[in-house]
Amino acid sequence: MEETRQLRPEPRSISSFWPDFLLLAVIWLPILEILSLEWRYNEQYYFGFFVPIFTIYLIYNRLNENFRTSTFRLPYPILWFCLVLFIPLQIIETANPDWRLIYYLITILGCIVTLLVLVKQGGVPFALYLTPPLMMILFAVAWPINLETRVTLELMQVVATITVEILNLLGIYAVQRGSVIELSGALIGIEEACSGVRSLQSSLMAGYLFGELFRMSIVRRALLIAISIAFTFLLNIIRTLTLTFITYFQGESVFEDWHDPIGNAVSIVGFIGVWLLAFWIRKKATEEPAETETEAKAEALKSLGIMPAMVGIIIAALSLGVDWLWYARGSSKDANLNEYAFNKAPIVEIDAFENEIDPLIKAQLKYTEGYHYIWVEDARYLWSLFYFKWEAGNISSHAGVHRPENCLPSAGFRLIEEHEPIAYPLPNGQTISIRRLSFALSDQRLHVFFTVWNDHVENARLSETAWERIEDAWAGRIVDGRHSLQWILSGYPTIHEAQAAVLDNLVAISSTSANPDSSE
Repeated sequence: MEETRQLRPEPRSISSFWPDFLLLAVIWLPILEILSLEWRYNEQYYFGFFVPIFTIYLIYNRLNENFRTSTFRLPYPILWFCLVLFIPLQIIETANPDWRLIYYLITILGCIVTLLVLVKQGGVPFALYLTPPLMMILFAVAWPINLETRVTLELMQVVATITVEILNLLGIYAVQRGSVIELSGALIGIEEACSGVRSLQSSLMAGYLFGELFRMSIVRRALLIAISIAFTFLLNIIRTLTLTFITYFQGESVFEDWHDPIGNAVSIVGFIGVWLLAFWIRKKATEEPAETETEAKAEALKSLGIMPAMVGIIIAALSLGVDWLWYARGSSKDANLNEYAFNKAPIVEIDAFENEIDPLIKAQLKYTEGYHYIWVEDARYLWSLFYFKWEAGNISSHAGVHRPENCLPSAGFRLIEEHEPIAYPLPNGQTISIRRLSFALSDQRLHVFFTVWNDHVENARLSETAWERIEDAWAGRIVDGRHSLQWILSGYPTIHEAQAAVLDNLVAISSTSANPDSSE
């Protein structure tokens, strides 16, 4: 069979494509700024800062090879219409900086616009040729919260189960409580009860990266990603065992000293390990005859042109301008945003013990202000109160993952029942929702109350459904800050008795002035 070669178009000066580069920069810089919120505040996505670099390198790698082009060209209005779609998405994202669905919609739209630009340059074959490396950027987008929580927490419990079995086989008595390991009075893993399995997302990214870099077949890429997940799982078992042995032999006081170094080592070894696996799979691949293609003359790549590209740049830039004007019409900056902030004075007056929040939890939650108080009431009721505040710019979806039903079961608590939430009225007629849950720890019943509210006097409630989020965007509500309160009570026989006590406490600790530390 006669083999023919693909012809590469004649090279053109890079300066002729500067309008295209400028258009893509105007599109992607705001997208990367939105995605970087998770990269900065969620340690599971720290690797996201490297993904754009990898994406650009993979695209550059393909451009240095032979590729085909065609004479088909997409009409400019289709490109401009897609750019207009950024305007409503940008407005919705501004009101919902923690909504991961918007991250995906904006990123996918950015990929579509990029592909349309490529179609204008070299036709559909050229755009399809560069689609695999372009899809790399999707690995930098944080997973949907429900999926991430379910997968990572279940894997954490499996890791804890295997670790406990190994410890008991070695003669070290250990008990599993959720994803926490109880060892001679010490608790291993409670600091990461909600953080998921380290490097899971980054291992998927690495598997796709090296599969594309080594130009593997679809089957071998899928095999590499599957092996990468298994390898990461094994590394997390080794990491948990190592921290457990260190705690067992050297004491709980050295746990924090080794936590981050071992975690970082897992990330580095995981990345290098996936690279070695990819190299091994590549070596094992059998040589297959290249498919023959009809020889065709490749067209030279064509730039969008200065005027069409500038029209696109103006439309893309309009999304930022319209977004600013949209929210400038009803800014809440002049309102008393701290009216319902946390007032710790009543807690201090009852001589409650302020428990220092673990540095590892601080590193995970990335809150601006946080307190944990413990006290006993009437010599029989034990209270534990957590308060966290996030200022504007610090609010990522990672804060929303830390909810009682996610974190407490991983720390050994068993969810007994989730009761109907109650509406707590605020002085201005608004209400905030307080969730009520009952847990069990050994033979002890615990009642948990949890609420989250925003710094916005027009609507303090936390929007969770898609319709509520769109309503916030339509009304021009910007989240200027976020607060959360969680009470864990033991000793109360019923949820109703615990609820009455919590509502009394909430009245006392709700500040009614601009100074959150002032009491009524």
